[in-house]
Amino acid sequence: MNHPLPFLTFSLLAIFTPGPNNIMSLCIAGKYGFKRCMPFNFGVTVGFLLLMAACIAFSYALYGALPGIKPVMTAVGAAYMLFLAYKTLRPGKSGSGAKRDFAGFPAGVLLQFVNPKGILFCIAVATSYLVPYARGVLPMAGYMLLLDVFIILSTSMWAAFGAVFQRVIERHSTVFNIVMAALLVYCAVSLFF
Repeated sequence: MNHPLPFLTFSLLAIFTPGPNNIMSLCIAGKYGFKRCMPFNFGVTVGFLLLMAACIAFSYALYGALPGIKPVMTAVGAAYMLFLAYKTLRPGKSGSGAKRDFAGFPAGVLLQFVNPKGILFCIAVATSYLVPYARGVLPMAGYMLLLDVFIILSTSMWAAFGAVFQRVIERHSTVFNIVMAALLVYCAVSLFF
């Protein structure tokens, strides 16, 4: 891979920042406890692997049909990262509708296919980092498993330490958002160098 640091930076930022997976994990654990939240978290990891595999297959098919699409897809991935940076600087109220009845493994899997942040993340990673640079099934599988480890660590962290982590972010939200946005801009710009 030509861009391991931007790949890791973007992946960690996108996976560990608030989104449907993390907010649902925080809410479920807050309502039912860490142990009862784990089936949901495992569902998220399985659903993520399925979604990432679909995005990679789609990207390979697209690259095969239109070899000149790589610069366009790189630009789309960079534009999405810049959009995330903008949204990070202007955060909305997240998680307002996230509290609901207990959701287990099936809900975690299905959430991935209606989670815009997850879908766009998988498309951005597949088209900007994995398909153009990872050669072969084993390296691709390795990157997918690495991302899945990040997913389970993230949802588990939000489940275990969500309330404390949320208070710290709220207390220092401006500085936190500026740093996260700057790192996302770095990831977007680095795609072109």
